[in-house]
Amino acid sequence: MVQILIIEDEELVAEIIKDFIKGEIEVTFHNARTAEEGLDLTKKNQYNLIIADYVLPKMSGADFAKIVREEGIAENTPIVFVTGSLENCRNAIQGLNNVSFIEKPWKVRELIQEVCSKVERKN
Repeated sequence: MVQILIIEDEELVAEIIKDFIKGEIEVTFHNARTAEEGLDLTKKNQYNLIIADYVLPKMSGADFAKIVREEGIAENTPIVFVTGSLENCRNAIQGLNNVSFIEKPWKVRELIQEVCSKVERKN
């Protein structure tokens, strides 16, 4: 079964993402409301994919990605950012491997395609 971590400070957005993905693949989810919570979960669990908001309280999604890559915690786990700050996100994740983004407001089909392609590549 596919395991996905969603790091999103808006619970409703996290639930919407989960609902769309559940219809496409057999999956279990872990949720984090902050990058720090996501970091703790990533240290304890192995995920097939991490979906993260770029703008989070205290630590940005990009900082989270840099830490997990540098510390080798989830160095090969695909990370997909959902962001309304496209240029900032693009610049912040430059040089990080296996990281991509979807611009808000995202289209359901675009999100599902990105998630499915990343999970298939990982497996």
